[in-house]
Amino acid sequence: MKTDYSYLLEEYPPIISMDQLYKICHVSKRKAKWLLEHGVIPCKDSGKKTRRFTIRIIDVVQYLQRLDAGKIKTVPPSGTFSSHRPKRKISYVKVNTTIFTAFLKKQWITEPDAITIERASVLLGYNKSTISKWIKTKKLKAVAYQRSYLIPKEWLIKYLVQTVNENCGAKSQKHMSLISQCKEK
Repeated sequence: MKTDYSYLLEEYPPIISMDQLYKICHVSKRKAKWLLEHGVIPCKDSGKKTRRFTIRIIDVVQYLQRLDAGKIKTVPPSGTFSSHRPKRKISYVKVNTTIFTAFLKKQWITEPDAITIERASVLLGYNKSTISKWIKTKKLKAVAYQRSYLIPKEWLIKYLVQTVNENCGAKSQKHMSLISQCKEK
């Protein structure tokens, strides 16, 4: 369905401002500026801070007609005008779970049998609140102790081994370092 934009020629003066442009095109101020700066909509750029662009209404009408026809190829990069960033795909290397278990036991041989949330945070590079969330959502088993939790080392290793090959969420730098050290051996 094509829209007739001839009413814009009657309603607006021959030269319009960027303020009028974003209202006509139903886009944000940032997107309107991007369209002008990247030549998607022809204009004259004075380089000033205010009233920087001189835009002809005919060019805007032609832009809207091309947009309706699907002829515009220049598209802003994903996430430019929204707070949602495109999700990055993280590829993990598959790790043998028995080898990873033996590696962690050897790596943490000097650690006590029961680890505090703070110590687990240091060992794995995650925030204390992340580890607490794992405990509260029952992903990681722990024992309540004096208004906090103690995590048996065996249970922590078991949890890490169970989740080592999962692609859910980004792993911390220290966690990835442990995985890569295990792969190198």
